[in-house]
Amino acid sequence: MIASTGRTAQGPSQRRQTAQGRSAHGSRHHALSPASPRVFVAVPPLRRVSRAASAALAPVALAATLFAALPARAQLVEASDPFGQPVVSWIGATTLPEGEQAFAVSAGLPDIEAAWLHGISTVADAALRLRVQYGRGARIGGGGATVGATLRLHLGELGGWQVALRSEPELMLHLLGIDHPPTTTAGGMSLALTPLSGGLTLSREVLPDLRVALSVATAVTLFAVPQAVLSVPLHAGLGVEARLDKNLWLFTKVDTGFDFYGPGGVPGGRTALRAYVGLAFGG
Repeated sequence: MIASTGRTAQGPSQRRQTAQGRSAHGSRHHALSPASPRVFVAVPPLRRVSRAASAALAPVALAATLFAALPARAQLVEASDPFGQPVVSWIGATTLPEGEQAFAVSAGLPDIEAAWLHGISTVADAALRLRVQYGRGARIGGGGATVGATLRLHLGELGGWQVALRSEPELMLHLLGIDHPPTTTAGGMSLALTPLSGGLTLSREVLPDLRVALSVATAVTLFAVPQAVLSVPLHAGLGVEARLDKNLWLFTKVDTGFDFYGPGGVPGGRTALRAYVGLAFGG
């Protein structure tokens, strides 16, 4: 009698399969052993990659959106007019639409002025000015004329205020300038050139067809006669515009500040004042 050992006899094919299974198991155990080097490849989550790309492109997208909105904003301001007419603003920050024309006349202290305004783009306009003065600054006396230009660039809207850059280069001739700085010669003639001028204008509609305007401005003025003197004025202004008809506006404004003078003229400087009322029409 042969005693059973509890094992089943295996044939040649079964023994080969068992050996292959042990070999494979040994290979897996060897691959996971501590002595074997491990290589890891870090793959960032797609969600993090997407967030990083969005953050990097956000400034570019914002700049492109603002650039594309410039013409649309100007057209929106024009289309919002209840009369279907372009808004004609002489002292405010709203520029005249491209190709449109307007005129402005004003009178006050110490001059009278006429201007022709032309829209040169959706965000900019330019004007030619002729001013006849019977005084200068806060002083009355003599007479003269000023030829100049006005350039405005609409920057956009800030807190309900329209904002624009404004520049006013000009050439001035004033006769019989008794006690008119910067000259110290009584009865002399003043010839001055303002090649550089810059300021900021803000305006907003406070009631239908009623706007308020604020401004700050400075310039570099060169007096050639009777003395070579450099002047740097610093002025601030407050004005109001009101519609009288669909393309007719009434405006009034007061500009005041201080005119600083360099060596060769009246020491220090003098107070400046200009107050006027006028009409703007066209468009």
